[in-house]
Amino acid sequence: MAAGDFTIFEEFAAQLGGENHNFAATTGDDIKLALIDDTLAPTAAAAAVWATWSANDVSAAGGYTADGISIKAGQSYTEVDGVGTYDSSTNISLSQDTVNGFTDARYGILYNSTNATDMAIGFLDLGAVVSEKAGDISIAWGASGIFSVTITP
Repeated sequence: MAAGDFTIFEEFAAQLGGENHNFAATTGDDIKLALIDDTLAPTAAAAAVWATWSANDVSAAGGYTADGISIKAGQSYTEVDGVGTYDSSTNISLSQDTVNGFTDARYGILYNSTNATDMAIGFLDLGAVVSEKAGDISIAWGASGIFSVTITP
């Protein structure tokens, strides 16, 4: 899998059907991207809850916050011709911290921290282990959104 690929968890389809996520811009749920190490590699078929990976959360030091960074402030959900697209203008930017920074981030887990069970949406493959001690870390969402849902008859 190439660096930057985002994969939706298979259980996300059931989560949408169960009305477990609210992606509204102002009143929506708090969606977070949590960085985890490479001890447990996520797959599309994995259990889609943050608890599956929370033990692998990278150290909360430097610019990183335990249990992830919220992207709610910039989130939006739009629909055009049966295609719903979730996006956020809140990109992740962590400045180098040679003293307190983490050294072992490999994946990002996107999950809903407002949901009672912290349902996970998908995961981002960072392509390799990245280190906040080694340099700045930037995650910019793609021009076409974070993910799209297509309704087909």
